[in-house]
Amino acid sequence: MILVGIVVLVLGVLYAPTVAQSTVTHDTLCEWGLVAQIQAPVPMPKCTFSITGNITAADVSAFERAVELAKSKGFDLQQVPVILDTGGGSMSAAFAIGRTLRREKMQAYVYSEAKCFSACVLLLAGAVDRHVYGPVGIHRPFSSDTFETKDQATAQRAYGALANETRTFLKEMNLPDFLFDAMLRVRPEEMKILTPEELKNYGLAQSDPVFDEMEAARMANQLGISKMEYHRRRATGWKCSELKTPEAVQKCHDDVWRK
Repeated sequence: MILVGIVVLVLGVLYAPTVAQSTVTHDTLCEWGLVAQIQAPVPMPKCTFSITGNITAADVSAFERAVELAKSKGFDLQQVPVILDTGGGSMSAAFAIGRTLRREKMQAYVYSEAKCFSACVLLLAGAVDRHVYGPVGIHRPFSSDTFETKDQATAQRAYGALANETRTFLKEMNLPDFLFDAMLRVRPEEMKILTPEELKNYGLAQSDPVFDEMEAARMANQLGISKMEYHRRRATGWKCSELKTPEAVQKCHDDVWRK
């Protein structure tokens, strides 16, 4: 289900109370503040898309309509987080929404109290930037079709088509083949919760490499530095998040990018 937190987003500015100690800046559309669930103090827009509950075919058109309406209202979708909290649902719907996330260069969040299981992983895969703080679970792709057949060849073709579509989608999203191989090893009625190391190895807790390269080139040009220097500064900047207060984090980032 696409939460109509999206509707709140597109009807106007969401004026939510800010968290204590946050630094709040305003533009014409969003209010900014700290998001408590994120382990490091990170500024984040309060206007969001949320996808919760069972993913269905109806959500594909609902998400597309929300995206188009948000763009017509002037939202920069790259700056609008998509909050995921779903146990899965329709594979075909997840493929479609995942491709919309990629087309619009949107970022996805799984908060610590949320979950992203089964077909939800395809939504996470579609995002160009992924922030994972809650559990992500995988298992073997399966069709929700209850049509029964005793013909082995027909069943094999149907299974092969779904497997191929899943593998193709993950490759399209620049994720490794061994993610799909890991899915195949888990029965549909079971769920493997990925460890932080597995999330990293599968590319599910980081930026898409193509998007990352494009952003690195854009930022390096904007700053008038080489991409190598940009990557060096960014590596230093990651360490700023380990500091304990928002003020210290901000000062650290300012020092890194002023050099």
